[in-house]
Amino acid sequence: MTATLLRFEGVDKSWADGTPVLQGLDLAVPEGEATVLLGPGGSGKAMALALAAGLHAPDSGRILLRDRDLAGLPPERRGTVLVSPAQDRFPAGLVPERGGGLWRWRRTGPGPRGGPGQGSAQGGAQGATLTALLDRLDRDGLAFLARGLAAPAGVPPVLLLDEPFEGLDPAARLGLRLSLRTVQRRLGLTLLHATRDPYEAMLLADRLAVLDGGVLQQVGTPRQVYERPATARAARALGEVNLLPGVVLSAEDGECRVLLDAGPTVEARQADVAGAGTRCVVALRPERVVVAPVEAEMLGEGALPARLLETVFLGDHVRLRLALGEGGARRAGELLVTRPATGGALPQPGGPAAVALPVAHCHVCRPPDAA
Repeated sequence: MTATLLRFEGVDKSWADGTPVLQGLDLAVPEGEATVLLGPGGSGKAMALALAAGLHAPDSGRILLRDRDLAGLPPERRGTVLVSPAQDRFPAGLVPERGGGLWRWRRTGPGPRGGPGQGSAQGGAQGATLTALLDRLDRDGLAFLARGLAAPAGVPPVLLLDEPFEGLDPAARLGLRLSLRTVQRRLGLTLLHATRDPYEAMLLADRLAVLDGGVLQQVGTPRQVYERPATARAARALGEVNLLPGVVLSAEDGECRVLLDAGPTVEARQADVAGAGTRCVVALRPERVVVAPVEAEMLGEGALPARLLETVFLGDHVRLRLALGEGGARRAGELLVTRPATGGALPQPGGPAAVALPVAHCHVCRPPDAA
C-alpha cells in the first residue's frame, strides 16, 4: 500500500464573514501519486492548496506532512510548493531564473533567516540531471512545473498546482496535460492538483477527490467516481449526466424503485439517498442509455417509450435529446443520449423511439441542492 505523504484531518475554514469554505475535509495524498481536486469555482479547491502551502491557517483540524503537524510552520519550511499560472509561490524572498545554463535562485527580498541565497538548484551530477529536466519542461511549455521543481532544497515533497492550464487554448492544454502526466509518473512526483475540468482530472489523477460547496463528495480512482458516483454532485463534476428527478418507492439491499416525475417507474442502485418517500434523482451517463428506433415493447422488458426532440452531430459522436414517457414534453422527463457518429440506427424525427435505463448504471442520489 502506498504511504500517505500529505494528510488533511477534519479541516474547517471559513471566510472572515463566517462563510464556510471547507467543511471537515479528510483527505490523504499518497506519496508518488497525482491526487486531483475536482470541483466548480468556489468549491474550496484553491483554499485546500493554500492551507497546505501555509498561506492560510485552518480554523480547526490538522494538516500533516509525513505525520508532522504543519501548524505554525511558514511556507518555506513546509516542503510544499504552490504554483499557478496567475501567481507562482516560492519560498519567501526567492524566485527561480535560468542563467548561464543553470536554474538559479534570485533573492527579491530579505528571505528567511538561514535560508538559501543565490545559487544553483542542485549541485554535481544530480544538479546536472535536474537542470536538464528543467530545461526540457521549459521547452515543453511546463515552465510553472520547472519553477516548482527548482526548489532550493531540491524537488519538494509535494507540488501544489492550482489550475495550471487555465486560459490556454484546447490544443495547448492537451499537449501540456500529457507532458505533465509523463513527467509525474516518470519521476514519481507527489502532486495535489486543482482543476474544474473533468477531462483534465481523469487524465492526470491516480486519485480523484471531488469537492463541491466546501464538502468532499467522493474520493476514488477516476473510473470509480465516474461509474459509481456517491452523490449527485460527484456525478455532475465528471461531465454530462442525466439527473432524472423522482420519488423513492422502495429501497432494499442497495437497490431502489423510483417513480420518475416524468411518469415511468425505474429500478436503480442506491447511492446516498434515504428510504421510501424521499425525493431523489436518478443519475445516468448519456452513453449508458440504450436507445433504438423501435416501439418500447420491441426493445424488451423494462423499455420505456420516448420521443426524439433534437439530434446534434458533433464529429465523433451524436447527441440525442429525448422526451421520456408517453408523449410527455416536461423538462423533468428529458433524457440526453450520446452515440458514436458511426454507430447503428438511431431514432428519427416523427419516428418511433424507445430507451432502456440499465440498473447497473443508474444511481439514486439525493437531489444536488440537498447534497
